[in-house]
Amino acid sequence: MPLVALLVALFMLYGCGPSRQEPVEQPETRNSPPATQKAQPKSKPAPFVPKPIRISAAGAVDFDINWPPRSLTPSKPSRRSLLTGQLLLRGDTSQKTDPRIFITLVLTRPHTTDADREFWNSETTFRQYKNWMPYVRGRDADEGQWLWPNLACLFKARGTERVERYGGWDRGHKADNDFGGVLIRKYDASGATESGKPLVSGDWRAVGDNDAGLFNVAHSAESNTFTLHPGDIDRPCRGRARVWFIYGDFMTWRPPWKYASGPMKGRPLKKEYAGGIIAQFRIDWTCAPGRPFEFTVTPETPRDDTGFDWIKWVARKTEWDTPIARPRLTDHIK
Repeated sequence: MPLVALLVALFMLYGCGPSRQEPVEQPETRNSPPATQKAQPKSKPAPFVPKPIRISAAGAVDFDINWPPRSLTPSKPSRRSLLTGQLLLRGDTSQKTDPRIFITLVLTRPHTTDADREFWNSETTFRQYKNWMPYVRGRDADEGQWLWPNLACLFKARGTERVERYGGWDRGHKADNDFGGVLIRKYDASGATESGKPLVSGDWRAVGDNDAGLFNVAHSAESNTFTLHPGDIDRPCRGRARVWFIYGDFMTWRPPWKYASGPMKGRPLKKEYAGGIIAQFRIDWTCAPGRPFEFTVTPETPRDDTGFDWIKWVARKTEWDTPIARPRLTDHIK
């Protein structure tokens, strides 16, 4: 009996304990996650939504122009911008029965040294073409050297090509598409119903010099001034407009590269995304009797095209036609 009792005791001591080959569960430490918790995948940051800019009576909204166009970000660009722009906005309530809103775009080349010319060229070059500098149209009249493009001539949609403007007939695309255009659509306060025909222009002039020619250096260009008539202000009024700045080249062409960022990242470029829409804004306004216009301007990242037939507007079907591109500068019905 004592021997049997000893064997039973030894069995209870070693047989019921944990095996040496089995891992012993370690106690949880302060830094170790609970056993049931799984690693959470990293969530994508929410898209940046720019803050609306509020303007009373009159003011300006600054923006950057780059190639290819980039989505809006909360931080400053990591590199120099090709151009900077200003959306000039002014309300006039001097006539109660006919208040008016004036909109103008001003584009400026901020860097103008000789080294900046190389930067401009490197940023505006086409990746599929090499050594294209000898074919740049802007030339110095005396030495034939490449010159800063006159911005007014660069964006003009009308005028004699190679004389009053750089743009002209594109034999590959069979269209006149070398121009910068401004388009404005007027809506009701909800933005659902468009009021009248869109306002549009491709006429530009050098700031401070209306007669700057093809071989003159002009680092800024100003669009026509557009006029909106929101209606009688004897009672409170509200309204909305959208403003686009586009560059017509490549509107219907799908180039071999894609957007670096933004809503079209990783997707083929659609009509007007290939350099068409450069900047887009939404303008909301309110006005009350005895008070100035109050504007709210929101920069937008384009997610659709303008819906405007730019090639039809230029009205140039063959190389021998003259571009028409008639501007429409007011919503006032005559």
